[in-house]
Amino acid sequence: MARLTPVPSGKVAIKASWFRSVVERIEEIKPINGRFININPTSDGYIVNASSIIELDVCRDGVPAKITVVGTIDGA
Repeated sequence: MARLTPVPSGKVAIKASWFRSVVERIEEIKPINGRFININPTSDGYIVNASSIIELDVCRDGVPAKITVVGTIDGA
């Protein structure tokens, strides 16, 4: 997979070809099956099924909240 050319700091003119390379790079990235993750291609894209879901208690803007992540707990 080709790496993107970094954009230099400061004011730059970005060509359409650079944006095309970004789109092509994104379209090149495909999800893959992994531990507890099954990927099923469809005509509309991909369906990601995760069999190991963890809810974490977090703080968002000073208010208790929950986030759901895919992962495993060590030792479990």
